[in-house]
Amino acid sequence: MKYVLETRDDDDVDVNALNSIQTRAIKLLEYLHLEYPEQNWNQYLTASNTLRWNKIIVSGHSQGSGHACYLGKKNLVDRVVMFSGPNDYSTFYNEPANWISEIGDTPLDKQFSLLHTQDQIVEFSNQVEILISLGLLSSTETPILADDLTTPYSNSNTLSLNISAISNHNSPIGNNSILPEIWKYFFTCD
Repeated sequence: MKYVLETRDDDDVDVNALNSIQTRAIKLLEYLHLEYPEQNWNQYLTASNTLRWNKIIVSGHSQGSGHACYLGKKNLVDRVVMFSGPNDYSTFYNEPANWISEIGDTPLDKQFSLLHTQDQIVEFSNQVEILISLGLLSSTETPILADDLTTPYSNSNTLSLNISAISNHNSPIGNNSILPEIWKYFFTCD
């Protein structure tokens, strides 16, 4: 089932190739290589100055986690790391966005998500439904609660928190002593 959203002409967004995230990333890597050649930033670019997606980790928080997930669907990246998301869920249709369940280029074992069970921005149950649609969880699973666990977190790609925080939605990227080990696990585990 496909959904068609009606838009008004004045709401249309037109991003040309020059202003795309891909071009901006290429320009950033070219700049970093020129300014810091000893740091080997050009390893992320091909000889023809396109991105070497397979060497790149895409990550994001909240809406940015959906962007990272989408980039992982369209490109074979090193891994996808999502904090407080992805959140691409239609409350009108009461289901995840269609693109979430599409087969993507990045294998599921290279995709990770960290949620908070008391997220005040997006309901945890909706986020779990998205992870099920994505294929990171079965229909009977929920993300493993990581509050009292240590690496390797039962080798799970989906973890949740129930830690006290000023903002539960922001807690996966917040200031808590358990987070650095979770981040290290997501960004470096085999």
